[in-house]
Amino acid sequence: MLKWILSVITLIFTLGVGFIYPHTTAPLAFDQNEPSIILESNSTVDANACRKAIKLLTHYDRLAESQHVKLSPSRIAELNRLREEGKIKSSDLPGSLQSEFPGQFVGMTLEKIREICGKQK
Repeated sequence: MLKWILSVITLIFTLGVGFIYPHTTAPLAFDQNEPSIILESNSTVDANACRKAIKLLTHYDRLAESQHVKLSPSRIAELNRLREEGKIKSSDLPGSLQSEFPGQFVGMTLEKIREICGKQK
């Protein structure tokens, strides 16, 4: 019995982590009815994630206000400058807005997201 258990464990590790955790190696799933955009790495991102990321990076002042987050005038001025240059990232946003940001775009600038999503100003 012990020999059988060890052979099963060996088989599992031989097949790799994808057998135990199939979600780590499977391609990204998306709804066929939703419009999607092909990223450079051949994975797909739905258009809703693009819209949400762009909205959070361009309408942060209104969204922060609706969540009762107070931004100082100097912080707003800095965010406005970054937005106009297309250099604003999710890490520049207030924490409550960062938590809503689509994970596949974290660390990317507004300019890069617009390029990936095929949207212009």
